[in-house]
Amino acid sequence: MKKAALLMLIAVSSAANAITPLETRYPQETVTLNYFMEACSVVGETANGLIHHFDCESYLYAVMDTQRELNPSLKPEQRACMPGTLAPWQLYERIGPDVPESEWNKPAAPAILRVLRQAYPCGASTVSAPQSTSCKAANNESEMHECLTVELKKSDEELNAAYQKLLSRYEATGAPANAQGQTQGGYLKEAQRGWIKLRDASCDFETHESRTGSGFGTIYTACLLEQTQKRVEYLNWFIGHP
Repeated sequence: MKKAALLMLIAVSSAANAITPLETRYPQETVTLNYFMEACSVVGETANGLIHHFDCESYLYAVMDTQRELNPSLKPEQRACMPGTLAPWQLYERIGPDVPESEWNKPAAPAILRVLRQAYPCGASTVSAPQSTSCKAANNESEMHECLTVELKKSDEELNAAYQKLLSRYEATGAPANAQGQTQGGYLKEAQRGWIKLRDASCDFETHESRTGSGFGTIYTACLLEQTQKRVEYLNWFIGHP
């Protein structure tokens, strides 16, 4: 009995040793800015690069998360108020020209943090932020996504109200049909259906490169919100100019 128990203990110990984290970890290697820029600019480079399992998108998300976490403890000039919808590829495009050549063989993260702080100083507006300003107080991506979703629902309600008001006007006035038998209200219905397809297709196109990222939902919702707000303004203009 004792021998069987001992054999079982040895078997369990061997199995545990076979999956010990020490055997599955890669040695720490320095991600220099030079390596980072080269690895992230070539498709497939990260899969066969010098650093095993290096993932450009995850690396940039980690840098952005670090900056957001540090913001409250930093001086105002050291903070970065980048929008929650900022995608890794958008940050990547900002890295390079503003970094001195002497920095390229040093760790990439500090240089990228400086780029973030220069590109998105707190108090300055950014073109990547959605039109709605009520979500600026969000502290993380989850809160941002939730806020944008609420804003999108409100904008959808405003859009429907403007559309129905405009449609009712044309139906009430009994606008005459044209030579093809189409009324202005009929054209409005067609235009609205076409706009919905265009909005969705446009956002699919604009956010395609972020589709596999963890922040895709936030970025896509921000795009829908921006397009919807513009449509509300468009329809309201016609309501104000009968």
